[in-house]
Amino acid sequence: MSDDNPPPEANEQPADLIGDSLRLLISPLTFLRELDTRRYVLAVYGYFFMALTQGMQGISGDTANEDVVPIVGVTIAMAAILGIPVAAFIFGGLLHAFTRILGGRRAMLDTIVTIGTAFFWPGLISAISSLAHVMLAGQIDIRIVIAGWYIAGVWALILTTGAIRVLNDFSWFRAGLAWLMYVLMIAAFWWLMRLFSSFGF
Repeated sequence: MSDDNPPPEANEQPADLIGDSLRLLISPLTFLRELDTRRYVLAVYGYFFMALTQGMQGISGDTANEDVVPIVGVTIAMAAILGIPVAAFIFGGLLHAFTRILGGRRAMLDTIVTIGTAFFWPGLISAISSLAHVMLAGQIDIRIVIAGWYIAGVWALILTTGAIRVLNDFSWFRAGLAWLMYVLMIAAFWWLMRLFSSFGF
């Protein structure tokens, strides 16, 4: 093969990223069912957007723009460096554990990539809402921001439940049960944290 003709992957990767994100938007469950988990770029972005949203929610939208810009920059960097693996473990890894309890047989990497991919569009909306609230210094109506978070949250819940379903050949009930177990575990964890803090730990 001539050096003038690089491998197709080198030229097609940007188009694949755009095409995959559009297919995920148009026909999410079909895309997730046929997802090649070796292609994890959308999953990385999905977890990044979720981590960025969490970081942005910790910043007040009442600060002047020039004051929050450095903070936003640090938050974006932290979301990229630390937030991605943490989000992948908290969401993908723990949900994988519950799918295994319920009879799932897929590898952990498959679950992590599929869940992260399902987060891509909802995470993008959530991150944009959060960034807009912070960067516009509270000038945007908080109700719009909250609406963006709720829409993203419901969308993420539906897509990730569907992802668990198609990945493991579960019914909607069993896929939803995996999420319910996850939520109960998180609730129990926060209850224990509050209990320990009340005792001065």
